[in-house]
Amino acid sequence: MTSKIGDTGPRHLCATLVLALGHAVTLWLVVGSTPAWAAGIWSVALDRTDVPQYGRLEVTVELDTNYDNPYDTDQVDVTVSVIDPHGIEAVVPAFWFEPYTATLEGATEQLEPAGPGSWRARISPLRQGAYRLTVQVVDSSGTTMSREQWFQAVAPDSSGYVRVDDRNPRYFAHDDGSSYVPLGVNIDWAVESAGVFAYIDYLDALAQGGGNWTRLWMSHFGMGTALEWNCDHYTGYYDGLGRYSQQVAAKLDMIFAHAETLGVAIQLVFHQHSQFETAEWSSWEENPYNAANGGPCETSLDYFEDPTALALQRNLHRYIVARYGAFRSLLAWELFNEADLIKGVYPRTMVPWARDVARALRDLDPVGHPVTTSYASPVHLPGADLYTWDFNNRHNYVYGSYLVGLGLDPWFRVDRPLLMSEFGIDYKAETNDMDPLGVNMHNGIWSALLHGYAGGAMNWWWDSYVAVYDLWYLNQAPGAFVAGVDMARFTSDLEPRAWDGSRRLEAAGIGTGDGEMWVWVRDPDSAWYGDMEDLPPVTNGRLELPVPSGVGRFVAEYWDTWHGYVTGRAEVEASGGSLDVQLPAFERDMACKFVPESP
Repeated sequence: MTSKIGDTGPRHLCATLVLALGHAVTLWLVVGSTPAWAAGIWSVALDRTDVPQYGRLEVTVELDTNYDNPYDTDQVDVTVSVIDPHGIEAVVPAFWFEPYTATLEGATEQLEPAGPGSWRARISPLRQGAYRLTVQVVDSSGTTMSREQWFQAVAPDSSGYVRVDDRNPRYFAHDDGSSYVPLGVNIDWAVESAGVFAYIDYLDALAQGGGNWTRLWMSHFGMGTALEWNCDHYTGYYDGLGRYSQQVAAKLDMIFAHAETLGVAIQLVFHQHSQFETAEWSSWEENPYNAANGGPCETSLDYFEDPTALALQRNLHRYIVARYGAFRSLLAWELFNEADLIKGVYPRTMVPWARDVARALRDLDPVGHPVTTSYASPVHLPGADLYTWDFNNRHNYVYGSYLVGLGLDPWFRVDRPLLMSEFGIDYKAETNDMDPLGVNMHNGIWSALLHGYAGGAMNWWWDSYVAVYDLWYLNQAPGAFVAGVDMARFTSDLEPRAWDGSRRLEAAGIGTGDGEMWVWVRDPDSAWYGDMEDLPPVTNGRLELPVPSGVGRFVAEYWDTWHGYVTGRAEVEASGGSLDVQLPAFERDMACKFVPESP
């Protein structure tokens, strides 16, 4: 069915939406006897009029004009003005959308077109009540506005988005106030030919193992998760610089939609160091920004300074925010993975660029997702900016978990959440097979949690290590330990001491203002090296830590850190401002909760 602007008489306009997982929903909009839209806009259709708070409304816009490059905002800029129940306006960027369905042919991903393209906008209402929206199109012919439409935000069916907790900026919380403690494994790409299906299988394994957090690099690796790359990529998905792969964009829709059903939040990484000039693993020769490929950049440094490169980046970032910002499964925008590894790019260049991009993202994103970045150095680099970001990341591949708790002052001084978002024994995975039990991975998760990070340490090798040894389950026990707890209460870093006879044990802890204390104690012999299978238990362990004034008696709860259950409870008493506890026997490590008894 077709219609022209200016037709009269009653008419039903049909708009078909092919959703991210391939399901088609047909909507009918009754149009009156006068022209439906101003010139240039053929139709505007909402996929529903009642939307749960924090849900996702999809708006389809059909124009009477085609554009050579619909991703170039100098050619066409489509936005939706949304007025919330308090009269506050948000401008939501729209994006060009071509539907694709995904199937497996043998073991290989196949992405097939599933209908005509259209403009889309994804809107998430953050308040309940009545909303009104208007579409605006700006191109070389001028500005066109649609008629106003309405929708209603009703009671939520989720906890909402992840935010930095405004009660305690060291932790995260959902919109409904419930704590979010990131526990996960990196799944930054899937090199398998199954592409999106392999990635979804990894997400399932992560969630079944107790994980709720991962990262995804927008990379050309495997079947591709970057939106733009060189035309000669073997998948045939790419059209070069400034034109975004609709096959890959559809895959990312599927990944975010599936993660949302699992309760997994994804830290989306826009750019990675290895796409540029680096000492190892460089793909600069394939990068479409490289002048050798027709791009504007003679060197990697030009990417951060050249006006053409900067304009291309702005369009790309706008598209990413427009298409994926309304998914609750998006934890944060991570601008760059380990940019400090790029040759010739130093903080004096990177920091101003990153601040500008972060500012632009915050202006673009009506949901307000956290913005962050990451560095390769496990210690804070002079000149590296920790203040621009809503939370900070640390990466650590220094032969074990011991560095997790060291050198934290620079990160904690900025009073933001800190995550160990890449973690392993060594960065080349040369020692992974020495640790089939995942002892180092286990130690990193618990050490991070009880040293005051906002979540556990996230292991790097999802495909060649975690999957091979089936270590996904290692997030279950810490998940049980923190389940249902208001983490904003934990405002202090403790300095516990633990020993077994004359031997020191590792200990770390956090505490609340009312005296509750959590402590992790580890036998230092429980490590990735040595005799891991038959380590003898600690039978004479003691723990000592200072207690808040006025608190004398506690109920102690002792936890098995590998299986996630309470092994015992006891009443313990402080004396002289200190708690000295004889620990029950444990193997490898244990966690303790000390809860003050009511007076």
